[in-house]
Amino acid sequence: MTARRFLTLALLLLGPAWSAASACDGRGSPIPFRAAHPTVEPTLPLLLEMRLEEVERTDGEARARLVVVVTADRDIRDLELELPGTSGGEKLDTLEIPVQPIDLAAGSSRTFTIPVRAPGRRDLALRLNASFRTREGQVLHLGQGVTLKARPEQVGRSHLGAWEVMAVPLEAIHP
Repeated sequence: MTARRFLTLALLLLGPAWSAASACDGRGSPIPFRAAHPTVEPTLPLLLEMRLEEVERTDGEARARLVVVVTADRDIRDLELELPGTSGGEKLDTLEIPVQPIDLAAGSSRTFTIPVRAPGRRDLALRLNASFRTREGQVLHLGQGVTLKARPEQVGRSHLGAWEVMAVPLEAIHP
């Protein structure tokens, strides 16, 4: 009876040790692992960049310049840009955005500047939509967004319902 227990205990202890030793030997599985498909996504042929510059905030409104940079990684055709009206109904001065579709050569870039304002104490969310054809004829749609904040950003971040601030004097925190 004790021999049987000893043999069972030995198998339980030595079994994993033999498995680990064979894996460390390099004599594990003779078949290398291969992914079913490539796991790296291709880059998109168009890069949309939006940023706000010269932001001015007053009690009545926030003003800024929206800078849109469109960069082509590959040749693209029939690029159409659309900056739809905001949810608040504010009209944007989009005269600088081309009305007719444009073509961009690989590596080229175009920059557009649009004045924006957020009336009152509301944030203004802006979204740019782009539609274009690749050299192969594939039609792609992209979008990018940015928000003009009515109030300056506060120091810290909200995490799980608590406001976290790192290495900032209490006088610097704005309620």
